[in-house]
Amino acid sequence: MVLFQRPGAAPPTPWDVGAQEWAEVMLWLVAFIGIIWGFFLIVSYINTRKRHHLLWGASFSIMWIVFHQVIVTDKYDIMFGPYIAMMLAFIPGLLAAGLLMAVFNEKKIIGNLFALAVLIMAGLIALFKFDPFSWIGNAAEFEVTYNLPRVIEHVPSMLVMALHIPSALIIVVLPIYTTIKNQTRWPAIFMSIGGIVFGVVGFILTLVMSGVFEPYIPIDYRYVVMALFPMFLIVSVLCFAFGTIMPAKWNFGIPGIEFEERA
Repeated sequence: MVLFQRPGAAPPTPWDVGAQEWAEVMLWLVAFIGIIWGFFLIVSYINTRKRHHLLWGASFSIMWIVFHQVIVTDKYDIMFGPYIAMMLAFIPGLLAAGLLMAVFNEKKIIGNLFALAVLIMAGLIALFKFDPFSWIGNAAEFEVTYNLPRVIEHVPSMLVMALHIPSALIIVVLPIYTTIKNQTRWPAIFMSIGGIVFGVVGFILTLVMSGVFEPYIPIDYRYVVMALFPMFLIVSVLCFAFGTIMPAKWNFGIPGIEFEERA
């Protein structure tokens, strides 16, 4: 099943960005939001020393790096490689760590520990994507003896889920909490919506990467999933963009744009 294939084009794989006419446009929007928000958040950190702006700036900047690479290569499957998979893990992880720092600014240890956990988990994701046991002498015999191939191939997916689930929960729950406590107004909920949608995106990509449903679904569902991916992605990134700039509790400034009175 292929959605919106260009007339006369060669049969695409599920990982071809060009299989959908509008996919590249959406990915460019995500990349541009990433570089613009990343730049102004890092500038804000330099001016204010608010550490959550630094983490958010890094997260948005990584969005630019990752999805610019996807556009340039015209392949989604580079997201499953060691380096890009590691950087993808930083996006929700650093957003969540920044929220912890912004909400619990008097207990800096909470955000610091979560940021450290994100760094460690992202490194482990990259490590197991490289298959560290392949570095062992006589690796084939070692893997057969300990039945490692079946285990190792699922470790990156498990690590991704172990990082994405708590990150998504933090991004979803904390803005709702601050809104209920009247620390922020309704625009903070944009972060929660973005967290929900991005969590769905991460979960779907993990399932596609693991291939867990392939024996049970008669069609190649990867075409459908990757056709929907850019739409879910742009919604989540737009929500993150509004959710970081509008609430007065943790917002930052862009010259000529002022949201504080409305948050």
